[in-house]
Amino acid sequence: MKPVWENPEIQQENRLPMRSPLIPYPSVEQATNEVALGPEALSSPKSKYIRSLDGTWLFKLLSSPTEIKEEGEWTSPSFDASSWSHITVPGSWTVQGFDDKPHYTNVQMPFDDIPPNVPQKNPTGLYRISVELPQEWKGRRCVLHIGSAESFVRVSVNGQYVGLSKDTRLPAEFSITPFIDWQGSVGKAVICLEVIRYSDASFVEDQDQWWFGGIHRSVYLYTTEDFFIKDVQALATVKDRSSDGKTGVGIIPLAVKLGWESLTDPTSHAVNADFDNHRATVKYRVNKLSGTPQRGEVGALITEGSIEASWNLRWTLREAKKEIEIENAELWSAENPSLYLVTVSLFDGERHIESVAFTVGFKTVEIANRELLLNGKKVYIYGVNRHEHNEKNAKTLTTQEMVRDAHLLKQYNFNAVRTCHYPDDERWYDICDRYGIYLLDEANIENHAYYDVLTRSDEWTYAYMSRIQRMVRRDKNHASIFGWSLGNESGDGQNQVAANAWIRRVDATRLVHYEGFVRPEITQADFTLDSLSRGKGLTDLISPMYPSIDLIVEYVKTRDDYRPVIMCEYSHAMGNANGSLSDYWEAIEKNHGLQGGFIWDWIDQGLSDEAPLGKAGEAQGGKYWKYGGDFGDEPTDYDFCLNGINLPDQTPKPVMEECRF
Repeated sequence: MKPVWENPEIQQENRLPMRSPLIPYPSVEQATNEVALGPEALSSPKSKYIRSLDGTWLFKLLSSPTEIKEEGEWTSPSFDASSWSHITVPGSWTVQGFDDKPHYTNVQMPFDDIPPNVPQKNPTGLYRISVELPQEWKGRRCVLHIGSAESFVRVSVNGQYVGLSKDTRLPAEFSITPFIDWQGSVGKAVICLEVIRYSDASFVEDQDQWWFGGIHRSVYLYTTEDFFIKDVQALATVKDRSSDGKTGVGIIPLAVKLGWESLTDPTSHAVNADFDNHRATVKYRVNKLSGTPQRGEVGALITEGSIEASWNLRWTLREAKKEIEIENAELWSAENPSLYLVTVSLFDGERHIESVAFTVGFKTVEIANRELLLNGKKVYIYGVNRHEHNEKNAKTLTTQEMVRDAHLLKQYNFNAVRTCHYPDDERWYDICDRYGIYLLDEANIENHAYYDVLTRSDEWTYAYMSRIQRMVRRDKNHASIFGWSLGNESGDGQNQVAANAWIRRVDATRLVHYEGFVRPEITQADFTLDSLSRGKGLTDLISPMYPSIDLIVEYVKTRDDYRPVIMCEYSHAMGNANGSLSDYWEAIEKNHGLQGGFIWDWIDQGLSDEAPLGKAGEAQGGKYWKYGGDFGDEPTDYDFCLNGINLPDQTPKPVMEECRF
């Protein structure tokens, strides 16, 4: 039998369904006030129901997952790991001094194995941390949140297997309630994570970027009661929009999904009698968000109300629903990122159980007359592709670095970002909501080395669908997202078509994009007039990569199409300047149907190092940046990772002045 890390039909075991990133709070006021503050507060929430596990973990790096047997019962609480090293979480082990290296490739895979097989030599990190939980968590549900793990993670708690997950760029959550060892008033948990660098997931995560192993985003625990808010959906939209596109009747179709840990009797598997026809109250309130993007404040109360939740299990999916209307709502746009703060609270009778809060923005997204319309107005897309990258910490970014990116984007006249080629850290979406940046949210899918092969294989359908579904379920409430992208450079097959249909049924408020639908059939050949006309009903944008200016101008002049041309990649920023940027924009502004694009790309993916001091009269050392091949990483694409309009330390290059127009 093949190991689970080489089986694409197994993408998870016991992983909880994806949800919006909602933190439970013990009071309505704390939820409202803290979420209003913004990115800094959300990066370290003060709720007593959350416990950060970021920091120092015990760690051991193996050369292969097959070596785990030699470790013995390493997940047992009694295992002696005192000889292990220490590692900082979040953070890749490849930039923390361990015997493994960053590896850069563009199209090619970093190894020769045929999917779904991966190399026998496959760096595997073993992580351990011991946690004590307070008495007030006793008798409550406890969830482990892993922000990201490249590319496979298996979880154990107190020596017992909990579950596993693939998908490097989205969080995985697991209920660990039954595995906690309560000793009187103290809950003890030894949490063990096995992270395997390469798996079958690597073949659909073959993006133009560094391969790093490890945990890149935050890890934490949170607790709820047995009866809890499972998720909240609020796909805000507008009706009766004003002629200037600035106000309208804001619509929040609020859907609060409720969970019950003990839904069924463990012996009979029948519905728990306490749950059947259980009545509860969901209360909501909507405030205007005021203050600044970096530090928000709770503004005026707009509306509040309650929903009495009583349901038949077979019909309602345990949801409490209410369509909320906001008269004369300010619409959200990049120029005026007006947000409203929604607080949702769960009550059992008069007893408050928990509260969550999040922001929404009212906007409309439409395709009409060969134009992308936001709030009824044509908007040129001054966009850029943005990888998550730090010169020292790989793909682990601080909130301050993200805010600096937002400031630079606004300063240099960018209004849009494509999250190439995966969903970003959830803090980035909140920042873009508040600063006013249009996001094309892209799924964690690229199988460039096996271009048309995997997307046309039923064996890989679940890998595609799960990534796209989870992205939409996590990010659905963010005002900044104007479209969903099915991934990048992965051919054209039934797997993208299936995902496209799912998104359109689930979220009709945004558009769907995929460049592969307008490529020539079968191959990744150059675009043609005929290929650009493909994909009607599948992709709402004609989004070629690096097309000639003559081609796109001829297309909009000679071909009848309802879709605008918005290039998902153009003006390649390698070397000293972005070629033909002014020529592209002269054509865009003169020709109806051309509406902008996303420059490749935002930041040079260089990794910093210090050169040794030289002898007298020679170079005196200092910081420099490494790129592909500098770590002995073969095969490699060398300096092709240096395509940014910013240096690796976020210093703008001179070309940014041309982008500013």
